[in-house]
Amino acid sequence: MMVGLITLVQPRLAQNFLKQHAFSPVFRNFAVAGRFILGIVFILVADGSRYPLIFNLIGVIALIAGIFVAVIPMATFTKVALRSARLNANLVRIGGAGATAMGVFMAYAVL
Repeated sequence: MMVGLITLVQPRLAQNFLKQHAFSPVFRNFAVAGRFILGIVFILVADGSRYPLIFNLIGVIALIAGIFVAVIPMATFTKVALRSARLNANLVRIGGAGATAMGVFMAYAVL
């Protein structure tokens, strides 16, 4: 949720971060690990949430995304990251708003 809020308020920070780290295999590994961790967490907490089907679905999608990012060539990952970094700042803000809304939904569904 914090990353979403920061991206919503300061989209250039997210864009500059992507530009700086798009070529880094370590950044890609973090992207893969983050998706795997997020997917596993969603699946593990699904039964205790208000919306177990949605949480399981999001978890599976995150795991599939992690596999996808892990198997695409590094050049493709870099190209996608750089393309994302060049998006209009207002589009990046929309992504930040979506991430923030998702964080609020997760907190509501679990607490």
